[in-house]
Amino acid sequence: MKKMWFHALLCVGVSYVAGCRLLAQSRHSDLLATDRNDGRSPGAIAEVWTQISGDQISQLLASKDFPSKPTTRTLLNSLAIPRKNIENYGTRIRGYIHPARTGHYIFHISGDNESQFFLSSDDKPTGLSKEPIAFLSDKEWTSDYEWEKFPGQVSKPIRLISGHRYFFEVLHKNGRNDGGVAVGWQQPDGLRNRPIPDTYLSTFDGR
Repeated sequence: MKKMWFHALLCVGVSYVAGCRLLAQSRHSDLLATDRNDGRSPGAIAEVWTQISGDQISQLLASKDFPSKPTTRTLLNSLAIPRKNIENYGTRIRGYIHPARTGHYIFHISGDNESQFFLSSDDKPTGLSKEPIAFLSDKEWTSDYEWEKFPGQVSKPIRLISGHRYFFEVLHKNGRNDGGVAVGWQQPDGLRNRPIPDTYLSTFDGR
């Protein structure tokens, strides 16, 4: 019963801001029809692990259930999991970003507590940056969608090419009190999408 309650809470907490669909853990291909030419669904997959104490991502990575046994897998309609009334959980969000135009993009992250955004130089997980390009430490936190509280939340300009897709990964750990995580960007023409909507996202189904 406790697990079912968390499933409902996660989806309700996201849907009124970003929209989501809860996916069965045993059916990784259970996704809706796509408008992407590579056959993938718009959005990103968020995996959540509950009952892990602490504010540090290293505590999530050290869990015996990570990465193969998440408590929930959810299809997000934007790159965000808003704050919700649950403690001691960790999150991994993965997918592809599809830039609409060629140019330099600036990424932003908000979260509570430690939060990290990694971006690949191509569409492969092996191309992920060794260090997060935008981050919050375990001693830092923001309100939902508070983008410029700490210097590390804002990336350096990164050149992306229209027509290419880029793999990304978000890691997040919440300890005591409620918390969430979100990623936004500023496009080359100055347009800001914070958080990034599924218009620019597609799912990754790797293990």
